[in-house]
Amino acid sequence: MKIKGRILVTDDDPPVVATLTGLVERLSYLVFSAGSGEEALEILRSEKIDLLITDIHMPGMGGIELMKRVRELYPDIQIMVITGYGDLKTSVAAMQYGAFNYLQKPFRAEELEIALEQGMEKGRLLRDIAEKQYELEAQNERLRREIRERKKAERERDMQRRQLIQADKLISLGILVTGIAHEINNPNNFIMMNTPMLHKIWKSILPVLDDYYERKGDFDAGGGPYSEMRKNIPFLLNGISEGSERIRRIVQELKEFARTNTENRIEKVDVNRAAVNAVRLSKNLLRKSTNRFITDFDENLPEIQGNFQKLEQVFIHLIRNACQSLRNREESIRISTTFCPKNGEIRVQVTDEGIGISKKDMQRITDPFFTTRRHAGGTGLGLSVSASIVQEHGGKISAESSEGKGSVFTVSLPLEVRKPPVRILVAGDEPLFRELLALSLRKKGGYKVQEAADAAETCILLGRDQPDLLVLNIHMPETDGVKICRKIREDETLADMKVIISTELPDSPETQEIIRMGFPHIYFKKNHLREFLQLVGEILHKEEK
Repeated sequence: MKIKGRILVTDDDPPVVATLTGLVERLSYLVFSAGSGEEALEILRSEKIDLLITDIHMPGMGGIELMKRVRELYPDIQIMVITGYGDLKTSVAAMQYGAFNYLQKPFRAEELEIALEQGMEKGRLLRDIAEKQYELEAQNERLRREIRERKKAERERDMQRRQLIQADKLISLGILVTGIAHEINNPNNFIMMNTPMLHKIWKSILPVLDDYYERKGDFDAGGGPYSEMRKNIPFLLNGISEGSERIRRIVQELKEFARTNTENRIEKVDVNRAAVNAVRLSKNLLRKSTNRFITDFDENLPEIQGNFQKLEQVFIHLIRNACQSLRNREESIRISTTFCPKNGEIRVQVTDEGIGISKKDMQRITDPFFTTRRHAGGTGLGLSVSASIVQEHGGKISAESSEGKGSVFTVSLPLEVRKPPVRILVAGDEPLFRELLALSLRKKGGYKVQEAADAAETCILLGRDQPDLLVLNIHMPETDGVKICRKIREDETLADMKVIISTELPDSPETQEIIRMGFPHIYFKKNHLREFLQLVGEILHKEEK
């Protein structure tokens, strides 16, 4: 016989309990009985009950108190009250605490049967409603999550588009700078070499012109009277020299920005000596800018591993920026060096009392071409180049500034440049295969691995991070490996990039074209991963040699 539900009968009168239990059992319910409210709570703790039948007036815990406790502890249980005391106050109290029905003794079996069916049906309806609410809430949460993920994906795509545009600009810039630097430097060198000769010629002929002026009076000299041109020509020649030097400096900064990975000669460097040299080379600018220049060099600095000329260039940039920030000659500039044994690093600080930097601009000070002194000839490359150089040395540049009060730039340099882990980019649109290669490279080879799922992401990571090795699937959405390899060949900043092409068709025309570009390393996807790791090791080991 199928059980319709589980009923708990609670009454302090045993004959009433026995009678109710018999009636309810005959209606196909599984019945539990209790002689008090306390006993009913004990049963509820151990048994799953669908419906509670309780008397109102019982010694100890009465029916109303029992109903209150059941509502707090087991809100899904339906409650029906049966009592011999029929008054309105009792009925209202029972309904307030969740009783779905109220039967007064004596009652007919048919009334009990109908009441129990109503209670069970109400319970089922409430459970269905709760389940539907749960399902709706789960669906709503899924929708909210999908909306959040979609918005996040849209933001990431938008960011990727912007990064791709920026990466392409930087790649194009590198190619452009390399092409024009030589063309600009040649005529500029001609100007720089010949201007001192013009100075000498002018000084040589000046006595002759002065003598002619004394004997004959004023005369025309290039469209103006000699008496005025005599004063202006030295300024004109000085202007030519200064302009030519400025052109040379701008071109040099552009070249440094475009090729941060060249000239990587590592040697033991005395940071104090590099700082002193930077001060000596900036002497004229410092003399013009401030009456209060202070040096404070730690005499016990250990040597570091690095590139002397590049670090000297960083300090010159920082000194020049400090000079340009001063409003008058009474504002000071201070350069200091200290050794921090705890961190194992040397710190070089350049402090000024100048105009400071706004919070908005602080976030962009190392961005290429960002400058607040465009009107005064600033290129916006000095700090960008300096940050790249310091990063090459395993260090960092940090800045603190208050508008109107000045700035502090700190260069932190480790004693030894730790050899960075080999960086490998695995690019491909097949997630399982891409993740398998990346996992093998991380676990078996200990390499630092990035993954790219499409061509756009691949180009961004290539331009931004310039990995040591690219593992490239030849076929990807939007573009293919051929175009990416062609882009690598066109970009001089990626000239040292090693590439492994992964393909299922090693003899395809695309594969052959890539080989002709100078990328001979092919991994056939059906081969064992051991062969892939061996190929990676051979390429990188050969590069180290």
